Amino acid sequence: MKSKVIQVTGLALTIAYAAFIIWIYATEPRTFKEVATSAEVAAGTYQINQEKFDAGHSLFLREQFRAARDEWQRADPAQGDARTQFYIAYSFYRVVFTTTRICSSKDWKPPTAQPTLHPL
Repeated sequence: MKSKVIQVTGLALTIAYAAFIIWIYATEPRTFKEVATSAEVAAGTYQINQEKFDAGHSLFLREQFRAARDEWQRADPAQGDARTQFYIAYSFYRVVFTTTRICSSKDWKPPTAQPTLHPL
C-alpha cells in the first residue's frame, strides 16, 4: 500500500515537472523576472504598474504620444492588460492622425507649375 502511494506521488510530481518545463519552453523567458511575470499572468494575479500608466496617460493628454507609448510599455511588460494595450494602439493612431492633419492643413498650397500638354 505504501509503495503504491509513493508511485502515484512520483508520477504526479513527474507530470507537474514536465508541465513546468513545457511552459518554460513555450514562454521563452530571458530573465527570472519574466518567469515571475509569466506565472502571474497564468495565475490571473498580474497587475500593471499604475504609476507608469498614469504618467503615460498624462503624456498622452499633452499629445506626447511616443513618450506615452514608451511609459505604457514599461507599465505593462507582459502585454497582458487590455486597457494598456488599447492605449498603446490608440497612440499609434493618434500619431498618424496628427501627422495627417498637419500635412493637410489650410496652409498647404498646391504646386504652381502647370502640367505641359503635348500636341498629338
